[in-house]
Amino acid sequence: MKKYLFGGAWLLLTLSSCEKDEPNTPDPVDPGVQNVLISNEGNFQAGNASLGVYNLETETYAAKVFEARNGRPLGDVLQSINKINNRLYLVVNNSGKIEVLNPEDYSSTATISGLSSPRFILGVGNSLAYVSDLYSDSLAVVDLSTNTIDHYINISTNSERMLKVGNKVYVGHGYKTVSGVSVIDITTETVSKVIPTADYPLAMEQDKDGNVWVLCGGDAFNGTPGALEVIDPATDSNIKQLDLNGSSYINQMVFNEDRDSLYVLTDAVYKMSVSATGVPSTPLIKDENRSFNGMGFFSDRQELWLGDDKAFSQEGEVLIYSRSGKVKSSFGTGVGPNGFYFD
Repeated sequence: MKKYLFGGAWLLLTLSSCEKDEPNTPDPVDPGVQNVLISNEGNFQAGNASLGVYNLETETYAAKVFEARNGRPLGDVLQSINKINNRLYLVVNNSGKIEVLNPEDYSSTATISGLSSPRFILGVGNSLAYVSDLYSDSLAVVDLSTNTIDHYINISTNSERMLKVGNKVYVGHGYKTVSGVSVIDITTETVSKVIPTADYPLAMEQDKDGNVWVLCGGDAFNGTPGALEVIDPATDSNIKQLDLNGSSYINQMVFNEDRDSLYVLTDAVYKMSVSATGVPSTPLIKDENRSFNGMGFFSDRQELWLGDDKAFSQEGEVLIYSRSGKVKSSFGTGVGPNGFYFD
C-alpha cells in the first residue's frame, strides 16, 4: 500500500525565524506496528528539516527520527517522501540530495547526490526513477541499484509533481516557462506532448475513471486564479476546467478511497465530487487562523490529515479530521509539516 501526499511552500520563500528546536526522541519507532511518516520541511536555509513518525497503536509521535537513527541532521528543506522497491526516499530540496532509508528502522543506506533543487522522485520501472527539479531544465534519471544519476531527460523547463499512467509520465511545470503538463514517453524518454494548463500546476492525481486531475495554484503576482484541470490520458487533452477563487502557492489535492471525491486545499479545504461542474463555495474545513500546508487522506481510517506550519515561526501541528470535517485529534510536530506517508 502506498499513499503519499505532500504540500509545501512553492518557492520556499520562508526564511528562518525564531523557531523552537524539535526535541529528540531516544527510541523513535517500533518497526512492528503501522506508522505514519510526517515530512517536516523546516525553515529555508536553517538546516532543520526532520522526519517524524506517528505510531498508530500507541498514538505517540517520535521526533527527529532520521537524526536519532543516523547521528546526523537530515538537511535543509524536506520536500517529499516516496517508497519505491521497499526503500524510502526522502527528497531534501535545498541540500540537493535524496536520502535512501531502510523502512524497517529508518537507517540511511545511501545518499543520492549531484542534484540541483530536487522536488519529487517517481519510480518508472527497471530500477529507474525520475527526479523533478525546481531549477533544472531536465529530469534526472536515477539508477536505484547504484543510487546514482544515470542520465537526464531534457524537458526545457523546470519540473514539479509527476504522475505515472501506463507507459507515460505526466510532469507539471510553470516556474521558468509557460505553465503546462509535459507528457514523457517512458520507452523513448522524450516529450510527446505539452498540455497547456492554468498557471503553476502543483498537484496531480487520477480519479476512478482514470482521468488525470491537475491542481493549478494560479499566479498571485499577476492576479490569475487557480484552477482544476482534468486531462483524458487516452487523448492527452483537457476535458474540463474548474476555476478556483483566487490563487495560492500552497495547493494540495487528495482523493478519497473510492477516488470519486476529492479534497482541495487552497485558503481552506473544499470537498467535491469528480462529477462536479464547479468548486463549492462553502468549505468543508475553514482555516480558522491556521496555516495549513500539507494534506493527506488515510484510506484505512477514512481520515483527512492536515499539517499546520504555523507560518514557520515555531513547531507545527498535525490535525486529524473525519471525512465529514470534524476534528478527531491532533499532535505537535517539527517545523513546517508538509506531507504524510501512510505505510
